Amino acid sequence: MKSKTDILSFTYSSRGRDVDIVEPVLSKLEKDLDITITRKWLYDNFVFDILKYRPKLVIDANAIGCRNHLWACRFASMMGCKVVTFVSEGDYRYIDGSITTMLFGWNTKERLYEDLHLEWSQRNIEYFKTSKGYDNNKIKLSGATGFDKYSLLSFMDRQNIKRINSPKWSPWQVILLILCLMKITVQDLFTSVRSWKVLKPRCLLFKMAI
Repeated sequence: MKSKTDILSFTYSSRGRDVDIVEPVLSKLEKDLDITITRKWLYDNFVFDILKYRPKLVIDANAIGCRNHLWACRFASMMGCKVVTFVSEGDYRYIDGSITTMLFGWNTKERLYEDLHLEWSQRNIEYFKTSKGYDNNKIKLSGATGFDKYSLLSFMDRQNIKRINSPKWSPWQVILLILCLMKITVQDLFTSVRSWKVLKPRCLLFKMAI
């Protein structure tokens, strides 16, 4: 039976890197555009889920991290679903062979099954352009939703900033503390009986000051 699902998203964990990448996008679409989204566990039965929900779009954190990611994207594409993938691997080594590892992963045919692959830096995109499997219509720049986390905050006024950053001790209290500490010698600190006799009145004096 076909369910009303606009977007189907597969994840392998309820927390961690991949869900942090995808969830901000899903939440935005769900909250502001009233799009129906179904979230499913990747290792359950992605074939059944795609056949059951027949989504218009499948969103995945990546299509290279494990074979199930690749197979889910490929099957969704075969069923006529649009597929969007992000990238959750960023430790790119700009050496021979790394394009195969970091862009295609388990995809030995080096063919992008997704309709849109979003990279988090222009540098990576420029690097991938040297690959025979690069598709300018599919690989675009998005930034990294997983760690480019920010909030739009209003600026505090100058007086509040000064109040928060101002010291809690008055100048004369700081001076008194310095004077007390300067008169404590190394011998005082390592001689237990004598050090306590020296420290006790000064500690009491400083306590009275603050």
